Amino acid sequence: MEPKAIHERLVAEGVEGVVEFIDGPADSSIVVEPARLEEILEFLRDDEELMLDQLSLVSGLHFEDRFESVYHLLSTIRRHDVVLRVRLAAENPVVPTASRVHPTADWHERETYDLIGIVFEGHPDPRRIYLPQDWVGHPLRRDYELPEEFDGIPLRDVNRPEEKAAEETEEAKGAE
Repeated sequence: MEPKAIHERLVAEGVEGVVEFIDGPADSSIVVEPARLEEILEFLRDDEELMLDQLSLVSGLHFEDRFESVYHLLSTIRRHDVVLRVRLAAENPVVPTASRVHPTADWHERETYDLIGIVFEGHPDPRRIYLPQDWVGHPLRRDYELPEEFDGIPLRDVNRPEEKAAEETEEAKGAE
């Protein structure tokens, strides 16, 4: 079943919280309301025609005016897939956890929180997964500024190789 047909089924079945269908160049997707995410995921998983039983990826996007939490679902039985998008406020990107419906969301949501800063309300273990717990900020946000150092470790040379290369070139010229 194609994503457009999945969208049409959601609408025909009266599933609340379906906002719109986006026919994109790479992935078509269905936009849903944050408050209805869990029940939409349950419907997509449990519906006999859809059986979208595997959540293969949760990721986050940071736009200038909003965040989006993105869910890639696959039916291992029916052999079709769909992408859901949840639009979130730029000031407070919070969405209910998908881990109660799809336990695989656990680590995906932790990664998305860690790197983008989307909060997954009701998550069973909302700790960072990559960065230290006392790290400040979320490095994949558009407005993120890398600190000069962390815990006494300089980050400048590691993350700004062009500056280091320019300094080394100047030092080499001075040594001649």
